[in-house]
Amino acid sequence: MNKLCIFYFAAVGAICLAQPAYAASAEALNAGFVSGIWYSRNPFFVGDQIRIYSAIHNQSQFDLVGKVKFFDGASQIGESDFSIISGRVLEQWADWKVTPGDHSLYVKIVDAKKSVVGKPLESVTLKFDSSGTDQQFADIDTDGDRIGDREDADDDNDGVPDAVEVKQGTDPLKKDTDGDGIPDGQDTYPLKVGAGSVESALPIETATEAKVLRESKESPVEQNAGVTAVKNTGLKVIGTIDSFADSLKKKVEIKEIALRDKIKETVTPTGEKGDESLSQAEIFDSAIEKIVSGQKAGQHIYLAALSAVAFALGNKFIFYPVLLITSFLVIRYLVRFLRPMK
Repeated sequence: MNKLCIFYFAAVGAICLAQPAYAASAEALNAGFVSGIWYSRNPFFVGDQIRIYSAIHNQSQFDLVGKVKFFDGASQIGESDFSIISGRVLEQWADWKVTPGDHSLYVKIVDAKKSVVGKPLESVTLKFDSSGTDQQFADIDTDGDRIGDREDADDDNDGVPDAVEVKQGTDPLKKDTDGDGIPDGQDTYPLKVGAGSVESALPIETATEAKVLRESKESPVEQNAGVTAVKNTGLKVIGTIDSFADSLKKKVEIKEIALRDKIKETVTPTGEKGDESLSQAEIFDSAIEKIVSGQKAGQHIYLAALSAVAFALGNKFIFYPVLLITSFLVIRYLVRFLRPMK
């Protein structure tokens, strides 16, 4: 009887002692993706070979291993193994050849395990095991000018706007509709093979009249072509700047996350939301409060600066005015600096 009682209490005690360990392993670890995904080139077009990036942070107390899988909807694009030690941020990527149409791009962490020296790997749950879905449309870029056909007013870049080509019967996706070697924008008869520059075979008077007539007919087209060229150039410049700003914003956010987790005990307002739930505005305000109070001023100044930069890069109403003002100041400085050298 005594042995039975001892065994009973020992079993109950073992179960009770095991409960905290079980709860700890079941609790989601503070690790996972930092902030969405980004691309080696954006915008991208059908046929482009691009690289999709994401970043994993590990703010748990353990080293982690697992797999990262990249998806387009239900189709897997690629995967890679990862191993990340505690307190670090790790960049992951997959290469992808762009296909036409709408895409739902996202990344997931699977088979995440806790790695402890001398112990077997243990499966764990991560708080941020999915990047969230990024919706993208991949357009065709017929003329290769980095402006998709849906936005490009002159898809084949022959100097004749698509709307005009449709009206006159030429192919807006073919630079030389009749295949005579003369682009539609320079061809007097773009629908008739071999009738490109007919003036050269005519008497001088007739040739002059034909040339004047051709130029008078084409002048509206040429004007439209000029407007189209300016518009396309502007769209390309804006697209390049947006892509640069987005890539830079992601890198700043990675640094911000790492620093925020490093000093989270001072940045997170007592009794309020955890650091992973704070918005950039809350991070910035909290950092300013710590600067004023003199707590770890250097780190908090840096954190406030990172938050401000990330916010500005993500807001075009702030980013572009700052870019214009900065460009103006740089140009004015260079002009003043170089003027005495003349």
